[in-house]
Amino acid sequence: MLIPDNSLTPTKISTFGGGALDLVVGYDEPGCPLAYHLRYEERRPRLESEPLLRGRAIHGAIELIEQEAVSLDEALSRSWPAQLGPTGYDEALKHLLEFLSRPDDGTHTIASEIELKVPLFEHDGQTVYAGGIVDRVALDLSLPNLLYVDDYKTSARPLPRSVMETWFQGRHYAFLVRENADLFLPDHGRIPQIEARIVLTKHGYSLPKRFTDYQLDVYREWLISLATQILGCDDPTPVLNPGCSYCDFQMECPAWLSLPGSGKALYERVANANTEELIPLRVEAQKVESACKKIKEQIDVMARDRLEVDKVDELSVDNVTVGIDEAWRDEVVDLRAAHDLMGDEFYDLASLTKGAVEKWAKEHTSESSLASTLLVPQYQGRRLKWTTG
Repeated sequence: MLIPDNSLTPTKISTFGGGALDLVVGYDEPGCPLAYHLRYEERRPRLESEPLLRGRAIHGAIELIEQEAVSLDEALSRSWPAQLGPTGYDEALKHLLEFLSRPDDGTHTIASEIELKVPLFEHDGQTVYAGGIVDRVALDLSLPNLLYVDDYKTSARPLPRSVMETWFQGRHYAFLVRENADLFLPDHGRIPQIEARIVLTKHGYSLPKRFTDYQLDVYREWLISLATQILGCDDPTPVLNPGCSYCDFQMECPAWLSLPGSGKALYERVANANTEELIPLRVEAQKVESACKKIKEQIDVMARDRLEVDKVDELSVDNVTVGIDEAWRDEVVDLRAAHDLMGDEFYDLASLTKGAVEKWAKEHTSESSLASTLLVPQYQGRRLKWTTG
């Protein structure tokens, strides 16, 4: 595949996904090689929704206010897209007023809407870059070794703080600013600390994340590996992920069309299939199950954060109610007392897991074979084994 303009930007990364490369351990950055192929290789136009256009207009207005010191109304009218007409203009104006009326955080703007690039490696005689447009770079005069990198978010929905743990865009912008620090702090003599912030323009607060030099060095290596993976990818396979619900290419995606309720539903195919046709369908069903599990986990995190932010015990929408419940589980915690009570029958009931035995062996001896003297294979019966490829 190609990397347009030889510049790997956050939008391209989020479209392709992290592939098999985990930036944050245990978290798979969602994306879809098929969507990347259609967007960036076949140059399919993006369907611009009203929220996207409004968000872009608010970004543009903030830039005009910071760079040209124009009035709020003039800034928004100049950035407002004609295709929206008057729809939502007053609400956007109120949105901007609330954002600009927020308490001063003591930082001073150094640059806004600035495009930055960092060379990564050479490929076929051309340089591949990390690139992107940073909404705002700022400095607190009382902290001269710290640069702030702001990413404006105009969404109506507040974001939970948990998003900061997997927010690769923040690392990307922090990396770009660190590598171009001389533009903002000339002759500073050292790489400054970087704090990236999601600025929720509608809600008047920011979510900060400070990155160490080591984290940004690791991010550079991750970018190089991901760019290499994109350039070497010749199979734009569709991958189900939370972004599928608003993807522009749903009707061209076999993975989306196989979902229940979209195109020919999976259960309909199962009902009319023979054994030879059913076996491959299990793989599709497993992918749907995995995608639904990720969506459920994401919703659970958002629901918990909403309950904690609103300080309420439960939240009801339509006929669904979610609340926080105390979870308890009965466990035997005094094994010596259980042994004294049960005698030798204790050994018939108690069991040790393989993981616990291996951990004990690792902590108590350098002999890795010690665990194998305790672990004896036990026949579990015949079971199905599924493989692909």
